[in-house]
Amino acid sequence: MKEDDYDVAAADVFRFELAFLLGDGRIIPEVDRLFAVQGTPDADRVRAVIVGLASLDARIRERLTPEEMEELSNALGEAKDGQELLQSWNGELNQSSLPVQIKNSVRLYQRFFPIHGNNP
Repeated sequence: MKEDDYDVAAADVFRFELAFLLGDGRIIPEVDRLFAVQGTPDADRVRAVIVGLASLDARIRERLTPEEMEELSNALGEAKDGQELLQSWNGELNQSSLPVQIKNSVRLYQRFFPIHGNNP
């Protein structure tokens, strides 16, 4: 990862991702697909925005090699169809070859923000 490949969201946050929960329970990651979803009108309604954050203490992040930081970034990829961010990120992080100390230091957060006014 190059130095200019990211923006600082918060002191220890290094990953931020969005996804959308539809009325029929599907999770889709791309905004442009919100307007192309086929199905009943109720299924197309966005019920919630899902926000995922990953943080790592600055002291540990400073000790990471560029290769470890790249592997960590790759493990915490973009949202996937049908998967909550935590489910995806935890699976990829656990399968990575990163040292246990690094894996245990990463904090993953996910929150659903309901969209009010979309309820029937």
